[in-house]
Amino acid sequence: MLSMGEVSFIILAGGASTRMGRNKADLFLHGQTFLEILKDKAMKLGFGEIIISGYHGFDCKVNPVFDEFAGMGPLSGIHACLKASAREHAMIVSVDTPLIHPELLRQLLVSYSSAGSPITILSHAGIWEPLMGIYSCDLWREIEELLLRNRNCLKHFLKDKGCNTWEAREHLDSLWNINTPQDYQYVKGG
Repeated sequence: MLSMGEVSFIILAGGASTRMGRNKADLFLHGQTFLEILKDKAMKLGFGEIIISGYHGFDCKVNPVFDEFAGMGPLSGIHACLKASAREHAMIVSVDTPLIHPELLRQLLVSYSSAGSPITILSHAGIWEPLMGIYSCDLWREIEELLLRNRNCLKHFLKDKGCNTWEAREHLDSLWNINTPQDYQYVKGG
C-alpha cells in the first residue's frame, strides 16, 4: 500500500475559468482561496510534494508548472505535472473542487494501491471524474505522444489506456465542481 508521502498532489489550476468569469483558484471560501484550501488538505494528509498546474493568479507560494502544449486542455496540464513530479505516482485534483473530503482522497489511494492499474479515477453514480484520480507519473510519455499528434481528449485517453474506477459512496456533496457564479454564491451561503 502506497503512503501519501510517496505520492505527488497535483492541483490543476490552469483552466480559463470562462464559465466563472474569473480565476477559480483565487476565489475565497471561509477566508482561504480554493487553491489554498486544496494545498492545506494536501499538506495535512502528508503528500510527498505539491504541484500546481498552470496557475496564473495572484498568490502562490509554490512555483507553478506550465503546459508544454499550450491550449491543449487538462491532458496537457496532466502531462506537464506528471513529467515534473519527483514521485512515481500523482493524485490529480481540479482546483474547482475545494470541498473534497479528505477521506475520499484516502480511499482513492487505497483503491489505486490495490488495483494494479496505472490510473484510478473516482466515480460516483457511474459518472467518471477524470480530474480526480491517481496516475502513474511515467504516463507522461504516452500522453506526450498523443499531444504531439494533436489528440488531447482526456476521456479518450482513459478509455484507450484502460483505467480502474473507484466508486465513492460517501461524502458525495464534497465532489461538487464549482464552475459558475451561481455555484460559488451557493457554496458561500448566498
